Amino acid sequence: NRVKAGGAKALAGALCDAKCNLDTIDLSHNQVRDQGVEILAAALCKADCKLTALDLSHNRIQADGARCLAAALRHVNCNLQDLNLLGNSIGVVGAEALARSQREDTCELRVLDISSNGVGDEGSVAMANALHASKVHLEEGIALEVGGEIHERTDGREIHERTDGVDRVCDVCSEKLFGGADNRVGDVGVNALAGALQHGNCRLCELNLGVSRVSMVGVEALAAAIRNENCSLVMLDIPRKCEITVPGMRVGDEGARALALALQDAKCGLHSLRFGNQVGDEGAEALAEALRTEECGLQTLELRGNRVGDVGIEALAASLRCAECNLGTLDVR
Repeated sequence: NRVKAGGAKALAGALCDAKCNLDTIDLSHNQVRDQGVEILAAALCKADCKLTALDLSHNRIQADGARCLAAALRHVNCNLQDLNLLGNSIGVVGAEALARSQREDTCELRVLDISSNGVGDEGSVAMANALHASKVHLEEGIALEVGGEIHERTDGREIHERTDGVDRVCDVCSEKLFGGADNRVGDVGVNALAGALQHGNCRLCELNLGVSRVSMVGVEALAAAIRNENCSLVMLDIPRKCEITVPGMRVGDEGARALALALQDAKCGLHSLRFGNQVGDEGAEALAEALRTEECGLQTLELRGNRVGDVGIEALAASLRCAECNLGTLDVR
């Protein structure tokens, strides 16, 4: 649609009315921009506002809009639990403002998506710091998506594209500087997140890296994190397109082996794993071996878009017949 600041003002007015029972608004793919966001953020701070879910994806929102929302999230009257800012331009500054809001015990947010916003490693590090320093102890945990990239159109305008993600993904860290050639999270950001996952205060339960620039260094860091007794992660999505930064190293099979070892650790609570980047039969065989162990609690395994052949499928099929295997969903498209 073409909702702008005027429409946002009308909705904000309704939200502030005690008779309004609206708890969810989807304004995605409109033109709300920072001016409209400022109006909506003010409404979130009103005692009569009952809104718990707000989708503002693809609304040309910049850092100022993100700062307004971050301020609202810290307000004692704000009930917002799910905020989607996918495909805007909040940049590192906006991501850092939202990260700071997570440190406040008044913040009720459970799901935050800021993928495809030009945040990159700097935003990932800021959110990682917030996750392990946070005063908030979330009973259900947080979900986090950090993927997405910018594509150039022929007319010179940027197109934000959300990578194939998982429902309920709390995106709190994303790409690099908006408008730059590189708009993806790398090992620096992933290592920071892996460190946060091992902190006692971190309650992150879902992590989606989307399309990122992660080498084996980052994959191994995540594998170590999910074996830590403090890690609350139950869903991990490692991108289908990793940038291989070590010559001759195939992240797919090597990464699959690292994750398979982690899955066999009794301290690993992972229930869902999506892993890409040229996983072949060797990687599938390693994961199949993990599925046969009592310690592995994996219920969903997605290996779509890889290079798994009959040999890998045969190994997975054999594991499915084992009593110890808990797998309920297998995606090998």
